[in-house]
Amino acid sequence: MLWLHATLLLFLLTVTFISSAAAQTDCSRNYEEPCQSYPGDIQDGDAVWPQLFHKVTKRALISNESRLWPNNVIYYKIDTQFTESEKRTILEAMIDWENHTCIRFREEESSVGYVMISLSSRGCCSYIGRVGCKQGLSLNRDCFSKGTVSHELGHVMGLYHEQSRPDRDKYVRIITENIVPTALHNFQKLPSSVIDSLGVPYDHNSIMHYSPTAFSKAGHLYTIVSLSTGIIVGPGQCPSRLDFVQINKLYKCGTSNSSLNSTIQLPPLNPIPPLPYSNCGEVFKGTISFNWVFDHNIDCQWILVVPSGMETSLTILVSLENSGGGLCTKDYVRIHSNGAWGNKYCSDSRVEEKFRDTVVMIKYHTDHFNTFSYEVFTGISITTITGDINECSEGIAGCSHTCTNTFGSFFCSCPEWMYLSCDRKTCIDINECASDNGGCKYSCTNIAGSHTCTCLNDDDDDCCSDGYTLNSHGTNCIPVDVNECLNTSLSQCSQFCVNELNSYHCLCKRGFKLSSDGKNCSDVNECLEFIRPEHHCATCVNFDGDFLCLCADGYTYGPDLHTCVDINECSSGLANCTHDCQNTDGSYTCSCPSGTDLADDGRTCIDIDECTLNLHNCKYGCLNKEGSYLCTCPSGFRTLLESGTCTDINECSSGVHNCSHFCHNTNGSYTCSCPQGMLLLNDYKNCSDIDECSSSNHGCQGSCLNTEGSYRCLCPKGFQLSIDGKSCTDINECSEASTNNCSHFCHNINGSYTCSCPSGFVLSSNDKDCSDINECSSSNHGCNWSCINTEGSYTCLCPEGFHFSTADNGSCADINECSQRTHNCSHYCHNTNGSYTCSCPSSFRLSSNGYQCNYIVSHTTASGSINLNTSNVTWTIQIPNANQAIKLTFLSLSISCSNGGSIEIFSGIEPVSSISLLRTCGGSFPLSPIISSINELSVVYETGNSSDSASLKYETVLPSQTNVKSCFGVVSNGQRFSLPDFPSKYTSSLNCNYYVISSQRTVTLTILYTDLNYESCSNTQDRLIVYSDFQFSQQIGAMCNAKGETVFTAHNYLMVVSYNGIEPSKYRGFEGLVTISD
Repeated sequence: MLWLHATLLLFLLTVTFISSAAAQTDCSRNYEEPCQSYPGDIQDGDAVWPQLFHKVTKRALISNESRLWPNNVIYYKIDTQFTESEKRTILEAMIDWENHTCIRFREEESSVGYVMISLSSRGCCSYIGRVGCKQGLSLNRDCFSKGTVSHELGHVMGLYHEQSRPDRDKYVRIITENIVPTALHNFQKLPSSVIDSLGVPYDHNSIMHYSPTAFSKAGHLYTIVSLSTGIIVGPGQCPSRLDFVQINKLYKCGTSNSSLNSTIQLPPLNPIPPLPYSNCGEVFKGTISFNWVFDHNIDCQWILVVPSGMETSLTILVSLENSGGGLCTKDYVRIHSNGAWGNKYCSDSRVEEKFRDTVVMIKYHTDHFNTFSYEVFTGISITTITGDINECSEGIAGCSHTCTNTFGSFFCSCPEWMYLSCDRKTCIDINECASDNGGCKYSCTNIAGSHTCTCLNDDDDDCCSDGYTLNSHGTNCIPVDVNECLNTSLSQCSQFCVNELNSYHCLCKRGFKLSSDGKNCSDVNECLEFIRPEHHCATCVNFDGDFLCLCADGYTYGPDLHTCVDINECSSGLANCTHDCQNTDGSYTCSCPSGTDLADDGRTCIDIDECTLNLHNCKYGCLNKEGSYLCTCPSGFRTLLESGTCTDINECSSGVHNCSHFCHNTNGSYTCSCPQGMLLLNDYKNCSDIDECSSSNHGCQGSCLNTEGSYRCLCPKGFQLSIDGKSCTDINECSEASTNNCSHFCHNINGSYTCSCPSGFVLSSNDKDCSDINECSSSNHGCNWSCINTEGSYTCLCPEGFHFSTADNGSCADINECSQRTHNCSHYCHNTNGSYTCSCPSSFRLSSNGYQCNYIVSHTTASGSINLNTSNVTWTIQIPNANQAIKLTFLSLSISCSNGGSIEIFSGIEPVSSISLLRTCGGSFPLSPIISSINELSVVYETGNSSDSASLKYETVLPSQTNVKSCFGVVSNGQRFSLPDFPSKYTSSLNCNYYVISSQRTVTLTILYTDLNYESCSNTQDRLIVYSDFQFSQQIGAMCNAKGETVFTAHNYLMVVSYNGIEPSKYRGFEGLVTISD
């Protein structure tokens, strides 16, 4: 909602009652509402109670009248800083409350207190109820809207936040984990001793209710939700129906007040007055009427701005050259409206157009080629007429009932049994039963435009509540009341009359007060009763209903235009002080800084010449400057500020000298000198080096190198300087690894070194590194199979199944695995050149590994059983009917996995060429039958322990009885799998089991898509169940009442995915993905 802002909280509606301590309010205290927390203030978002009213008690209505507004009238003032549009919005919010309650707003100050509606930079906030003197209602443009104003006016009338009701937990849930921690106090529930809702139901859409994301940590997270399905909490742009009921109950308005019309007059939307034409490029407001004569090289455009709701008739008389065959390529006039440029007009033509745009552009263009146009063409003449659009007659107003046209706008109205909604267009039926039960004593039924009451035992005298009676039709109850205000002989009010149930009261205009008779109004002499010395009126003139205060010198009118406030001549620029200005009450004074004096005009500051007037303490020289002076000293000295004397500057210590080496300070100056080995130059500042090597070698065995201020001896490469600093000795580079680069052997020589290599290596071209000699590259060296070069040598190798025979000149000889018993054959071994093969005796069959012989037990009957009674056995089952399938069921299983034992099921009688359906060990086996798609099946057992056991049975079934094509299988790592016919719906009943058996511990199943039975989680049919064992006893989870991606994990090397489908053509099943990890 656009009217919400970070500084404005979303709100709850509840009537709050404050103790009678308000009656002793200290009106000297400034009750401008602070809009932020202060120690001692009780706050809830934008609703504030001053510390003075910290006692909050639930009381009967009559004992709380000190916090209600007397006579249902709320006095107010609006800050002059608001724009006309903003003031109109504030008045529209007041009209909403007046149209549906007995509350009336009056723009004036009052002794009973009044609300100062001010423009503030601190947020949007207000006090709850009447304070008793001036009280603040602050609005900020960041949170300003009609909804915000309606909410703050609700606080003024006595409404509190709905979320604080003691019964709120029956209707909404507060999600504290989503709330900003610093805002948790705004969601506190207040006890029934503080809040009384007067029996009005909880209102999710009250103007005082929080939005669902108020104070959310992430902005989109809900902080408050309704406990009722389908209800979204949060206010609209105007008060709800129950808001009006709440106020009518609080102020005892009665049922007839729900259709009262507001007395507030909105300021008119004045059309923008026209401005006279001036120059090319002018912006016109309202109308245009001018002529523009022809000339060359014109490229001009005008903008016409028209108020909204108006229609403009535009007439342009054109007299231009017809160029381009009527295309107006040279001289033309063109109009931009409705978001696009229209046709070009030229020649002698009359352009007439009507438009409803608020902005229209007119372009006038001529070129420079026409030489005779001055005599032929006259230019253009533009005239506009602006008139009102009758939105009502044109059917564009959108009023649901009555539409009334106004100049530049319109307004909608409703019959008396309806009220105008927040959109200001739609009429909504008034639910008379919502307030005082419609006057019915028993049951009230709302109908369009009225209501009906149900009587007890058809007794008409027992239908209506006290104060009500049946209408002439005997259908509903109406208040028993005489509107005295309609008959002046009954009310006798001299100015305003306000009707009440069975009564009335009189009101006076601003500037008048009600006399003791309660009927007549007399003028208030504000000059005697209101004006005080602090108002600074030089003269006060009273007249009927108002007064005039003439301000004294140094004062001007305040915001109320009746009292005077001090003119700050300093901040307003009226003082004309050249330097410092101090404002005083009604005047000001000028002052000057040190070193200057105030001139006779009392405004200008002039400089004091301390040097001429001898007001200085300088011992050598004095220099005057603006506002002060400076003491001067000769070169080489500086001034001591306190004494004004001169002291020597130590150029050497302060670093301001120019000596290149040594500096010696003197009184008022300094001298330079040089170190040994250097000579001072003629500038007496810089030193020059003496080159000792230019005249002598100084005994150096090698060479002499001059240095700054001295010299040193150098030795050639491979030698080092001796301790005498002159002679040179050889460096043994081979003594330290860091002083040579030889990869193997180093040999020192005088002034250098050489490198060499061991046998099998050769010295590289850099004379330092040794490279291996590849003996195999030039010769096989007698190797029978392969020669392999090694670092500094070589070796001979043989292929697998052969060994190197030193006795046979290094040739490769076959290894007889059978005679050496290095083979893996369980029965017979046959050596081959470089390898071997295995074979089995009769009644045995070589297993798929090529080594193990399994005992063959053949079954050809239609059914039978298989029991583990020997090691390494293969059972083959082959039924004669090729149109039948085999269903194999595990009865028991106990095989040692740690010793390599296993049992594996194949789809044919030749395991080597058949498809493996299942391989398992341990005690886990599938409870569901394993069904072969053909009439052959084999069971292979590999030995584990002597205590291994297994029991299975088999039987034949027809393919139509299995109905499980691809519905059983073993799923491997990274494999996707799904039910038959997926993604289509399966066409027959299913009993599917998918097995995952892993060599790694963790098995993860990701369900990528589901279409299951979501009706009941307790239903085991048509839903997915995941187990961590083959006995279907350890359930990991199931898919029910949820859709989307779901993950299941098992940590015991296996997983079973089971699906039992009994409703064909209804569900699609699922699609899953298996991943395996350590």
